[in-house]
Amino acid sequence: MRARTSMTAAAAAAALGAALVLTGCSSDDGKSSSDKAAGSGGSGDKAAASSPAKPGDGAEDSGGGTGGTTKAADVEGAWTAVTDAKPLSLAVTQGKAVLMAEGGTCSGELADHGSLMLSLKCADGSKKRTMGTVAVANDQLTVVWNGGAFDTFTKIPGTTLPKELKDLEKLKDLPQYTGQGS
Repeated sequence: MRARTSMTAAAAAAALGAALVLTGCSSDDGKSSSDKAAGSGGSGDKAAASSPAKPGDGAEDSGGGTGGTTKAADVEGAWTAVTDAKPLSLAVTQGKAVLMAEGGTCSGELADHGSLMLSLKCADGSKKRTMGTVAVANDQLTVVWNGGAFDTFTKIPGTTLPKELKDLEKLKDLPQYTGQGS
């Protein structure tokens, strides 16, 4: 029962994230992700190089090898993870992404920068999960973040994120998430 409630809550969070993405509710300074990445002075590369990758996660693949390449379509959908006993929800639709983690929300885009990457800006100014390399294998989405975090998400089964704001009406039967265990 608890797992089902957690999955339902995660689906509700992902739907909310999709709504934020679709309505453009984020703080945007007018710069594209590629502008931000170019202006970072390479600090993201330094952080990523110093972050240890876990064996077998595929995160060390820059996308140029023969081990398969993650495509944007593979990342589309709603994902959930638990890191350090804290729930994370990630929603990706039409190249836009929203991450809800540690009481904060980060939004941005999924783009190909030589490898598929999430480029996010967090409302609270956090830098822990703002730029991350993405890999999908066996229904698991792995993100190695430039801030040192490493997350493995599981796709939420049976979820279809809305493509338009009017599609949110179809999700009205989801229970309200209170943030408390059940």
